Amino acid sequence: MSEQIIDIEDVLNRIQGDKELLIELIEIFIEDCPSKIDSIVELLKSSDALALSEVAHGLKGAASNISAEKLREIFLKMEETAKNENLEPVGGLHKEACLEFDKLKSYFPELKEQLQQP
Repeated sequence: MSEQIIDIEDVLNRIQGDKELLIELIEIFIEDCPSKIDSIVELLKSSDALALSEVAHGLKGAASNISAEKLREIFLKMEETAKNENLEPVGGLHKEACLEFDKLKSYFPELKEQLQQP
């Protein structure tokens, strides 16, 4: 895959090469994120900038934990715009986040297989 979805070298370095832990972290991320990403739409509809910035902050941290840099950057932009009470760009950022999350989910089986090889 030409586009780097997860910086494997970076995250493995931070978790001391523990491939099983990385698999577990990504599985948790894939399980937890959809409901939080979906909640952004509701928060946007209710114009709750504070709650939106908090959700984006949590997602940014979760993406950072697995070195999903592009997702981290999207959530950072979302957090910053919400903190500034500028919700206009959030809809587009939400779409970007959904696309990037789908790429990560699609890539994970291949990555998991690679990580489980001796």
